[in-house]
Order: sequence, then structure tokens, then C-alpha cells
Amino acid sequence: MRKVYFYIMLLVLANSIYAQFNDPLLSTQNNLFAIEVPTVWQNRTIGENNIVVAVFGMGVDISHPDLNDNIFINTDEIPSNGLDDDNNGYVDDINGWNFYDNNSNILPYVLNDDNYYHETKVAGIIGAEINNGEGIIGVAPGCKILPIKFYKNATAVSEPDFSEKLAAAFNYIAALKNQFPDKKFVINFSYGFDNAELDEQIVTLAIANCLSNNIPVFASAGNITGKPIKYPANLSATICVTGVIGTNSRLSRTIPRQ
Repeated sequence: MRKVYFYIMLLVLANSIYAQFNDPLLSTQNNLFAIEVPTVWQNRTIGENNIVVAVFGMGVDISHPDLNDNIFINTDEIPSNGLDDDNNGYVDDINGWNFYDNNSNILPYVLNDDNYYHETKVAGIIGAEINNGEGIIGVAPGCKILPIKFYKNATAVSEPDFSEKLAAAFNYIAALKNQFPDKKFVINFSYGFDNAELDEQIVTLAIANCLSNNIPVFASAGNITGKPIKYPANLSATICVTGVIGTNSRLSRTIPRQ
């Protein structure tokens, strides 16, 4: 009886939440209710714009109507003037940086293609705008998204300078924290690698640089149950994130973290 009452109350809460916002796909977002996000929205916060979530991967479609107002802006840089106005070593890094190609183009390689929209989807789950009549609502729609492009496809990891590019991306976030001390940076790393695929030492040092600047790193454990946790989620200093199957069953991992 207690369980039935709980689900009735959850349904009442869900309906009251839906009525407050005009985002058309909110009613499909079971993930929000599974982790009780609406309760946080009501009782605490939807996030703050001084919190910046760096989304690592293949780039983010910053023109997406559910994201375009929630993208981080480097206010020390003048857009498209071909100069490194803030003297941080990156020319025109207004909204982030493309470490794979070493330029300021942080858009996906192919627009409107699911194969390259992984980070656009991740960015939406994190920070899609709220009550804007578009799509979904992110877990923390009050925060800003910082696209960090370091990956192109599965062969990228075999390139000789891949680890250096990835390390530079982590160090870039640490430098931004020093450049904007009033902001709180968080790293979302929805990728995982076998330790042998990378120069683990150089990447781990860069992650340590972030951690020493109070920048938490959230990393994916991987998508396949029963498999070892991938790097860098297997580092004890990172926050390892797994998923669920259906509504209650967590994806298990058999190998402990370092």
C-alpha cells in the first residue's frame, strides 16, 4: 500500500510539474523523476549561470534552439577578429575550443547527424533551456555549457598526438578557472578508453591540474554491463557515472577503480 501511495504522489507531482512549463517533451523525461530533479528545482535551484559545465567530445551545436542561450561566452575575447585578445594561446575561443583540429570551430563535424550529435544530446540533458517552448529541460537549465572538442571518430585515439590534445583540453579548463575565478567549472567526460590506448601519465597529470583547481571531473564508466570501468572513470579522483537499465537496475562493473 505504501508503494502504491508513493507512485500516486509521484504522479500528482509530475502533473503539477508539467503544468508549470511549456517544454513539449518534458512529459517524456522519466530520467528527471528517477533522480528526483523536479524536487530540487522546486526546493533549491535550477542551477546558476556562474556554473559552467565543459562538455568534452565531438562538439556541440550551439545554434540549437534549446541550447543557444545557455552557451558559455568568453567575455575576454572579441569574436572573429583573428586575435588572441585574452592572451591564453587560443584565437577567438569565444565558446570553447576544438583541440582535435586546433581551431575555434566547436560545432559537430556534421550537423543534424546522430553520429556526430552525441555531445549536443549530452549538453541538452545537462542544460537544455527551461520554459522556452522547445524540446526538453536539462537537469540544470540555469547553468552554462562550454563545448570542448577533442574527438572525431574511433580512429582518433590511435593518432600519435591524441593524448597531448586531450591533456591540453583538460589544462584549458584549469586555465579558464584562473581566468574567471568567479565561475565554477565542472567537466563532463562521456567517453572511456582502455588505459593502453593513451599516454595515461600526461592525461592524468592534466586531470590532476583540474582537480587541484577545484574542478570536478565526471566520467562515464562505459555502456556495457560486466565490463571493466574505462579510463578516466577508473581513477579514484574522478566521479564515475554509470547508467541504469529500465528504471531500477544499475549497469554493473566487475573491475574496481584504481
